[in-house]
Amino acid sequence: MLVLLNESPYAAGLYSGHTRDRRYQHTLVVKASFQFALDGNLALLPSQPPVVLADSHHDDATCSSLAQASEIAPFKQGAEFYLFGTAHAPTQTDISMHVSMSLQTAQQRCHKQLLVMGEHEWEKGLLGNRRGHAKPLGSLPLQYEYAYGGCHEDSEQLDDRNPAGRGFNPRGSGLHDRRAPRIEYPEQLALNPFKQVPPAGFGPLPVFWQPRRDRFGTPDKNPLNDSGCGWGTDARPNLHNAAPDDQQWPVPLTGGETLTLEGFFADHTKPVVITLPTLAPEIYLLASSQPGSQTERLSATVDTLVIDTDTRQLSLIARVGIARSPLANTAHIYLPDPDKKQEAQG
Repeated sequence: MLVLLNESPYAAGLYSGHTRDRRYQHTLVVKASFQFALDGNLALLPSQPPVVLADSHHDDATCSSLAQASEIAPFKQGAEFYLFGTAHAPTQTDISMHVSMSLQTAQQRCHKQLLVMGEHEWEKGLLGNRRGHAKPLGSLPLQYEYAYGGCHEDSEQLDDRNPAGRGFNPRGSGLHDRRAPRIEYPEQLALNPFKQVPPAGFGPLPVFWQPRRDRFGTPDKNPLNDSGCGWGTDARPNLHNAAPDDQQWPVPLTGGETLTLEGFFADHTKPVVITLPTLAPEIYLLASSQPGSQTERLSATVDTLVIDTDTRQLSLIARVGIARSPLANTAHIYLPDPDKKQEAQG
């Protein structure tokens, strides 16, 4: 068995799971959380939030979006970033605004902008259905409940990309949901209540929403080959990536990336620009806690950036897989405190 000895300033945990090819492994997850100021300065939080063990929803799990996403995945492809927060209109009379975030280096850039609007509905006009006048926006939580999607209770049809959303009117059902989407991609607006558009948001997706659901492939139904693994041999490498596809980063995060946030902060209309720190915790696999025991240095990959603009906090999450073949009956994973200049015994 493995025992975690964490003397670092970060939150950390050991979790059982499987490799990409369905073999058993332990996964060490290390999470470093920071407070950020509107001038972009970062400070490590003195009390580190724990690793999130499971998804939690804003309401009933079958029809609401995620309030938190599990952070104990055994692996991810490249890296990803997702955001929880609120859009704040610059003035009390604004009925719409843009919010955006971007992550970039000298080599690559991922930029995403969404349009957020005040409450409004579809109305019948001389030339067909059109959007009614929107109320002043004020502030709006950036949840998928306000994006395109939803379900049709009478026909039991739903938009499996976002069953929590609004404005879903499948052809032939009539104008079932008059609520117009309030969060949309500016270049892919719903021009009528029957047009299906991509659900828009910055948050993570539940595992049973598309496109995540199909990434798990076909589970192995042969009991002789059952390893308890929840995905099939045809699963995709990014099956554990929870962010929308347009918030996937092709390589792990190494520090120095520039994160830009705009529209998320009340009374602050300028972009907030943050340079991501480097997270490279010292990690040692020890055959025992005794001096002179066999030692192996492990290297974790930073694959997740979580941003909360309401609390002005961000977290970097790193992980490393460890085969279930310990060096001794009881092996230790040791994270020393870098400020104390401690070194693993060896």
